Amino acid sequence: EVIDPATTPKFFLHWYWRLHAHVGLTRAWLQSGHMTNARREADRLTEAACATADPNLQALAWETGAQVSIAESNLNDARQFIAYALAALKGTDIPTSAWRVHGTAWDLYRRTGQLDEAAAHRASARAHIAALVESFQSDEPLRHALLDAAAVRRIRKEELEVGG
Repeated sequence: EVIDPATTPKFFLHWYWRLHAHVGLTRAWLQSGHMTNARREADRLTEAACATADPNLQALAWETGAQVSIAESNLNDARQFIAYALAALKGTDIPTSAWRVHGTAWDLYRRTGQLDEAAAHRASARAHIAALVESFQSDEPLRHALLDAAAVRRIRKEELEVGG
């Protein structure tokens, strides 16, 4: 309902929240194994994000497209999407998207056996996560929620290996 403009009336920054709803919907479709739906949502997200001047949203959209491409075993498209995501982040300091982009790049390059490239992206992802964690007070619930997120735990703890 959030992504349907006919159902949800316009509200402050409605376009911003709708883009994030596309991200969540794409990830939900991916987790449930519905690749066709995930691809459709990722394409909608990318189209909408590229219509904005926000590099954060653009990077997040390209990264989401890369995740879908990896799940589809379309590694050439995944490489292209990661390149676009990294280009969107260039010259910006957006750790909230950067850790995701580098984490997905880590996944991609592990799968293709490019372990040096994978290690560099994992290190970048971990550095961005650390910066985010340190931006919160030690007793801040958001700090703990970030550290407890499955994607963050995996990047922080999983060993660098081929495959996976």
